[in-house]
Amino acid sequence: MKTFVLGSCLLLASFGFGLAQHPLSVSVNLNPVYSRTRTAFDFPIAGTTSTFSDDFSASDYGYSVGLGARYLFKSRWALSAAIGYNYQDRVNRVNVGSPGTEEKIRIKSYRLQVPVLLNYRSSSAKLSPYFSAGVVWNHLYRSRYEIIPRSSSSVISGPSSRLAHPNRIGALVGAGIDYRLNTRLSVILQPYGMYQFNKLSADYSINRYFQLGLLAQVLYRL
Repeated sequence: MKTFVLGSCLLLASFGFGLAQHPLSVSVNLNPVYSRTRTAFDFPIAGTTSTFSDDFSASDYGYSVGLGARYLFKSRWALSAAIGYNYQDRVNRVNVGSPGTEEKIRIKSYRLQVPVLLNYRSSSAKLSPYFSAGVVWNHLYRSRYEIIPRSSSSVISGPSSRLAHPNRIGALVGAGIDYRLNTRLSVILQPYGMYQFNKLSADYSINRYFQLGLLAQVLYRL
């Protein structure tokens, strides 16, 4: 019995020492995203004197890919940061020109995202709950719309204009699992929710945005 206890203690100590040798990790991140937006706006249409305006709620679907780094500063606590490319696409109907003139519009958004998170792994087992919370900086560097009129086959398209505040700050919380494959490799699956605070444009009288996603990470300890 004493031999078993001693052997178990030595095994746990060596495992903990092995983890302590790899406080810095890098990761590849991939996640599908769903977002919901409530927006009221009045936008000019490029090259015309018309505007399209509405007050509506819309859903976006897309994905994010990126690279990250994590620093383990305690046995179960870590700080992480990442940089990622985010693409989202939505189709809905808005009023064009005058009230009651409804057309189909497709909006494509391209963002750069930088999350900075505090992470907690609740146990030292191979499979453990994994929790994250922090802030996300979003930079909308490109946005395009396509208006598809009902009365013709021509499509009006152009860049979304007057984005006075392309940088947005959001809060993120997530809860998932961390599966440790070996002393170097881990796989993390984590559903999360994010809410963004400031508005994208001075043309928006209302601009509420939240995002749901499933973060998949392959983590390699250096």
